Amino acid sequence: MSERSLLDLPVEILHHIFDYLHIKTIFCSLRCTCTQLHATVQTYKNFQLDLSASTSTVQFQYISQLFHPERITGLIFFAEINQHSNRAKLFFASFPIYQFTRLRSIALLNISIDDLNEFLQCASVLLVTSLSIHLANPYFHRSLPLLTSLINQGNLRRLQIINMYYVLQPLLWSTHCKLTYLAIFKCTFEELFIILGRCSFLRTFVLQDCTMYNADVANFHSCPQLTSLHITDAYLSWKSLRHLLSSTPSLVDLKVISCVRYFDAESESFSWEELIQTRLPSLTHFHFFFRYDIQMFSNNYMSLHSIIKQFRSPFWLEDKQWFVTCDFVLNALSSSEIILYTIPQPIYGAKIFIRCHARSTDSICYFTKDLFEQDENDDLLELNLANMRTRSTNIQLLACALQHNTTVAILNLDGNQINSDGIRHLADVLKDNTTIQTLSLNGNIIGDVGAQYLAEMLQSNNTLTTLRICGNQIGDEGIRYLSSSLQTNTTLTSLDISGNRIENEGVRHLADAFKKNKMLTTLSFQDNYWKDEGIQHLCQALRKNTTILTIDLRSNQIVPSSSQHLSDMLETNTTLTTLILADNELESKGIELLACGLRKNTVISALRVLNLRFNRIDVDGAEHLADVLIYNTVTQHLLCLLVFLSRYLQSLTTLSLWNNQIKDTGARCLADALKQNKTLIALDLGRNFIAVTGARYLADMLRINTTLTSLGLWSNEIKEKGVHYLVQALSSNETLTTLDIGSNPIGDNGEQYLIELSKTNKLLTTLNFNDNLVDII
Repeated sequence: MSERSLLDLPVEILHHIFDYLHIKTIFCSLRCTCTQLHATVQTYKNFQLDLSASTSTVQFQYISQLFHPERITGLIFFAEINQHSNRAKLFFASFPIYQFTRLRSIALLNISIDDLNEFLQCASVLLVTSLSIHLANPYFHRSLPLLTSLINQGNLRRLQIINMYYVLQPLLWSTHCKLTYLAIFKCTFEELFIILGRCSFLRTFVLQDCTMYNADVANFHSCPQLTSLHITDAYLSWKSLRHLLSSTPSLVDLKVISCVRYFDAESESFSWEELIQTRLPSLTHFHFFFRYDIQMFSNNYMSLHSIIKQFRSPFWLEDKQWFVTCDFVLNALSSSEIILYTIPQPIYGAKIFIRCHARSTDSICYFTKDLFEQDENDDLLELNLANMRTRSTNIQLLACALQHNTTVAILNLDGNQINSDGIRHLADVLKDNTTIQTLSLNGNIIGDVGAQYLAEMLQSNNTLTTLRICGNQIGDEGIRYLSSSLQTNTTLTSLDISGNRIENEGVRHLADAFKKNKMLTTLSFQDNYWKDEGIQHLCQALRKNTTILTIDLRSNQIVPSSSQHLSDMLETNTTLTTLILADNELESKGIELLACGLRKNTVISALRVLNLRFNRIDVDGAEHLADVLIYNTVTQHLLCLLVFLSRYLQSLTTLSLWNNQIKDTGARCLADALKQNKTLIALDLGRNFIAVTGARYLADMLRINTTLTSLGLWSNEIKEKGVHYLVQALSSNETLTTLDIGSNPIGDNGEQYLIELSKTNKLLTTLNFNDNLVDII
């Protein structure tokens, strides 16, 4: 078979190919290829001339010489925004407009009224069939007789008017209009029906920003000629939209986008299917996007699946194959919304924070961040809705989404306005949920009733491992419900009930639960202000407990007299690894009792982290702790800093004494103990009135100790001489990697000592002085 080339094609086919090419491609590429293509281009008479904003005066003149007007069938003209622009005058000076005998399509972009009239005057004698107008200024009150004449003379078939408000004012529509396609901007419902009534040939109607709310539809007539209707950015009532669609029985293509209106659950139920079957029998293409303000919901609660249920019938899925999605959208800057759509659309004017959607094709709710930024098929392991001001009404819909969701593992609802009613919906869903492992509800208002719902959930839930309900106004009654569930729950390992209203009775209920519960390992009871009896109940439960590893009792006003209960617990407990007693009132007497309990532990204590910040500990307290450190010599495994989670390790590794009053004498006691201690890795002595003498004791310890890796001395009274002692000791120390000596009056010489140390000591990687953190590589 012989080879064929483009040049072998008939001229008519080449011209048909040119119809799909840009004018620059035809003239700058094809025309210059060879003599034959040059001749073929010269006979082509269907050019679309694009005079966009980038066309200069020189280009205007070149184009006017290059193209014969009778070969132009389409024109795109862009007028500049500058009011002094002479582009229109330049066009008419460059092109003899009346020679555009084949011109049928004109698009005028950013055009002024005066320039528009000049073009319209030419268009009226050129038999233009398609006209697109984008006005530079929509606010004008002049009539447009030339455009009215062009519409009514019968040649024009397609008309698009963008940025002209309320077209009945500048235009007079007559029954002689032969338009088959009309696109307009800003009209009322009444204007819409007047236009339809006078455009008997109209087949396609496109409306943008149309007001159709509370319209009087009593006298509107049928518009059987319309086959395609597109409505975007309109304000609709169901009554108005239903009447409009009932008046257009021949519709084949319908598109209704971004229509904001009230949600009426009763009128929505099965209404679309009934309307289409009875009034729109020819409809084959249907796309919509409806937004409903969730605040406008009726008092009767409806789930996402009950809303979308009407779109799961055979009519939608089998007969028409139209697939609908129902979205519950939480916005960061506005109220939440329900959205029904067949095609997704950007939501302007609000930052979308989170969205979940239920599809008509299945019963699963899918969570995603902004649908247009993240692949909807990506797994969403954490759903963070903290501080979203999410109310209980929204929680109902969220609960519905979670009921059928299989991807969310962490749910954070901190800092919202969720009350017991919202928790009821959430708890009902979580009873059978098999994916959510962490639930955080800090800073809500669930109260005792909400705690009861959570307790009922914990009796059947087999997945949740972490529950945080700080600051929720839960009292002893709510704790009683939770404690009862904890006695049988076999999955929860971490519980945080800080900042509630728990008194002695509530602590007693918790203690009963801890005696039977074999799963909890981490407990946080901050800011509950327990009295001596409450501490006693807790400690009695912990004396023989073998599962709880971490307890946080900070800010509970624990006084020295309550320390005896803690001491008795520490005497026999062999499991606890982290004890946080910061911000209490133990004082040195309380520390003496704690130390006594640790010394009497006949089995090796597992305690590794002891946080005693803000307890008004003086020299005597430091001596007692020093005695414990001397006896506690079991080999350590690794460092866990200051607070929280440490497990399965065998001795004290972290001690925080920040903001006490141990002074130089206390520093000497601790330093002497650490010369023998082989387990402590981190020691925080910030804000303890340690001066030069205390720094010397610590320096002597650093020459001997081979375990300590972190030493905190922030905001003491260590001066230049004290820094000198420490630097000399660290020149030979081979273990310390972190030294915090910020906010001390060390002076310029002290800073210089530290700078020189950083150059010679390669093990010291973090050095903080004068409130500046320096990372040394």
